[in-house]
Amino acid sequence: MTEIAQFRERAAKREREKMRDVREQMPNVLAAPSGPKVREWGKPQAQSQPPESPGGAKGFGKGVQGYSKPVGFVKADEGSWTPTSDRQTSVRPGKTDEELEQERREARRRDEENSYKDRERRYEPRERARIQALERAIARERAMKEAEDRDKVEMRARLGVWDDDESDEPFYTDRARWRSMRTRRLATEQATDEESRLYEEREADNLRRESEAFLARQMDEMQALQEEQRKAGMLLDDGAPVKLSVSLAPTGQKEGAPKEKAAVFGQEEEEEEEAIRKRKVPMPKLDLAEGGEKAKERLEKMRGEVPRDKETLFKSKVRWDGVSEAMIDRKLEPLIKRQMMKYLGELEDDDLVMFVLEHIKDHKGPHKLVEGLEPVLEEEASEFVISVWRQIIFESMAYGEGLHTEKMMLD
Repeated sequence: MTEIAQFRERAAKREREKMRDVREQMPNVLAAPSGPKVREWGKPQAQSQPPESPGGAKGFGKGVQGYSKPVGFVKADEGSWTPTSDRQTSVRPGKTDEELEQERREARRRDEENSYKDRERRYEPRERARIQALERAIARERAMKEAEDRDKVEMRARLGVWDDDESDEPFYTDRARWRSMRTRRLATEQATDEESRLYEEREADNLRRESEAFLARQMDEMQALQEEQRKAGMLLDDGAPVKLSVSLAPTGQKEGAPKEKAAVFGQEEEEEEEAIRKRKVPMPKLDLAEGGEKAKERLEKMRGEVPRDKETLFKSKVRWDGVSEAMIDRKLEPLIKRQMMKYLGELEDDDLVMFVLEHIKDHKGPHKLVEGLEPVLEEEASEFVISVWRQIIFESMAYGEGLHTEKMMLD
């Protein structure tokens, strides 16, 4: 049985009970004096049946949902819900304006105290790291100073009673051992010098390869552009040989020959004029590598054009093909390390430096870099990213102009 059928059955049952009550009370109603009836709350009301019209009952008839049936009311119980019950229980005891203002002040004070504690909790680790870095630097300088003082005292005492005949220096006592020690020390120094020389050669080789690759790309782009313009008829080869066909015309065609020549010559003149007009189309200016004072002046001018404002700087377009990994390792890594030491002191590990380098090598934007560094640098993360990003924009601008920045830095 569906819910609708059950509902209808219950409604019909209630109607039958009401009708039974009405029939039981009919004698009392008929015996009561005439006059207006007073309705009593909680008691079933007698039904006054209007006279039926000849056409039959109106509305829905005499069924369960018919208009001829009175609306049944539910008797009020002692523990039933009343509209004012919830309102009475929800009303709080009244408070004065002074008490409400005191509560607001107390809530504001708690919010400010919580905010202060949160800022203090985020500020303390950074300050603690700075203090520890300063303490380590001071301790290192103090240790070096103490070592120098001890060496001075020892050397002064030793040289004060120096005697070449009774000296225990290896140079005097064991010349072979002294030569061996000197040879090892000299080999170490030579190895260090060789490593430095190889590093400089690798840098020069990287610069040379970058320059050659840049020039090759420029030449390829220029040749491709020339081919496209040549195919479109916008570029002619002035040095190309002109093919001429000379032959004797038949005797019968002498009269018509001048007209054909005039048409051909006129067409050639029109083609030459069209070619000259198309040659005036401006060609893109390709600046190859420049050197000397002119290139330095352009770099200095470009250096001053790099924006310093955060919004303008972060919106600047980066030509990532000009920011190679070799340039990042050669120029940006030392810059990042200097900036990290400036804000955090001496670094115990290079995790932050590697994070910034990987971010740049992945060609990600500056906003994400700021978000990644805020847990460590907090308010100074924006300044750090601005100093690094200005160098990236400078390298990108120089690459777009075909210039080599070499060792030039902005900061």
